[in-house]
Amino acid sequence: MFTKKYCGILILVLTLLVLTTAIQAFDPVEELGDVDFEGATVTYMCYYDPFLDFQEDGIYPGRLEAAKDKFNIGEIRLLEVPWGDDLVDTAMSRLMGGDAEHDVWFFPNPFIWSMAAQGAFYPLNRILPEEFYEGLPAYMSEIFNEITIDGERFAFGLANDTFELVHFMVWNKDLFEREGLTPADELYLNDEWTWEAMEEIAIQATRDTTGDGEIDQYGLGSVDIIHMVLANDGEIIVRDEDGNYIFTMHESEEALFALEKIHEWSQILEIMSGTWDLREFIDGTRSMARAEMWQLSNIKENLEDDWGVVPLPRGPHAEEYRYPVNNIDTVFISASAEKPEGLVALTHFLWPADEFIQQREEELTELVPDRTSFEVYMRGREDFTSDSAFFLEGVIGPAWDTGYLFGQTLSSIAWGGEDASSELNAVQPAIQTQLNDFFGH
Repeated sequence: MFTKKYCGILILVLTLLVLTTAIQAFDPVEELGDVDFEGATVTYMCYYDPFLDFQEDGIYPGRLEAAKDKFNIGEIRLLEVPWGDDLVDTAMSRLMGGDAEHDVWFFPNPFIWSMAAQGAFYPLNRILPEEFYEGLPAYMSEIFNEITIDGERFAFGLANDTFELVHFMVWNKDLFEREGLTPADELYLNDEWTWEAMEEIAIQATRDTTGDGEIDQYGLGSVDIIHMVLANDGEIIVRDEDGNYIFTMHESEEALFALEKIHEWSQILEIMSGTWDLREFIDGTRSMARAEMWQLSNIKENLEDDWGVVPLPRGPHAEEYRYPVNNIDTVFISASAEKPEGLVALTHFLWPADEFIQQREEELTELVPDRTSFEVYMRGREDFTSDSAFFLEGVIGPAWDTGYLFGQTLSSIAWGGEDASSELNAVQPAIQTQLNDFFGH
């Protein structure tokens, strides 16, 4: 948790963000809030419980009752559905069964595109003017602009903040000190935090600490293939001048270099070994590992050493640090909505943008260990790096899932040592066909 010396920074950041939201040109509650639901039940479908905020011991007690009074709603209920295909099946069942007229859905991005392609979401540009999106913080409007098909916008709210899912690098301060390594935050602040510097540190940190002839301490734990590609300014999928999605990874020198480098770290230099849940970093046997915000509480509670957060190191082809975002949960309205304006207004009444931002930042201050880590996260919110592939997991598949052609190919390159250019050129026609078929190019 922050000490008093960080309070001034936090207050300044919160003030600026609240002001940004306050000057929003189009306030949905004010502009669309004169809607009478005539006692109907409104259903929020989600894979977790966002209504905890409204309980007596929550941060917004009484707000559900206030919303029911304001909009003349009989009941506002939560339909909690497990993360995965059940979300899609439940939403489509409600839509086809005529039960979704007053539904709001929280969806993770792997399932967004299949839903949108089936016409399950209400096109919000029909009721929300451009001023609504222009008045949001830039990082929010950028995300909403990505989630479009044929010019139709579908998302109007975030269920998590960008810095919650940006990939950063966590580092073990005590291990660095024991091994005589240059602190990662010092390298970052001096603009010297590069792949070369990280590799040198990882080589020095990787060793047998017990004398039994087996390596038990590694420089690098888990890294994510796509995030490292983006940290080197690699391309995966781009939109052409006609708005079509084009797979370009096979032609991206930056992407090919990153894939080959990951193979070198893991299989040739053997300085990288770890699992996605960071268990080895938390055990204190990894000097560095990639992490997301949701994993910080586990680190804070269970790592005995001091630690910190820096961006992913800058790749040799990148001009500045990148903050790749993995996944954003966004909010949608059923295509069969009878009162879409009212559902937008209700949702913004329950979770105003300024309160959403403030709550997430307060959570962050409880998790990060120092000022530099906090500033890194705040930079990641505004400067996050996205690539169309992150919004298309439901089409070409997640990069980590070898059940998809895309994931299988990346795995064969990064972990199996296959030639990156040859492998990606071989699968490019099939992946492009997937994109063309899905979007009707």
